[in-house]
Amino acid sequence: MKLKDFGLVVRTTGIIYLLLLSANDVVYIPLSVVILITIGYLSTAISCKEKLLSPSFEHHKLVSYFIAFLGVIIITKHYTSVFL
Repeated sequence: MKLKDFGLVVRTTGIIYLLLLSANDVVYIPLSVVILITIGYLSTAISCKEKLLSPSFEHHKLVSYFIAFLGVIIITKHYTSVFL
């Protein structure tokens, strides 16, 4: 594994961990940051030309969709708690 690939794995793992902590209300991440992360990873997944289950670290659609899904859950949870 190249150092660049290792850095991508560490960064992605950190973002997933932060979003999971935010979804469980352990850590507070501003909603604007969650929206930016969600839009960024969703656009990355949509614009990627690789196959869904390709082994590439740089363009891994499944992980990008998972992070975008976590972001949507956090955004939905925030707005349902505000309006209820």
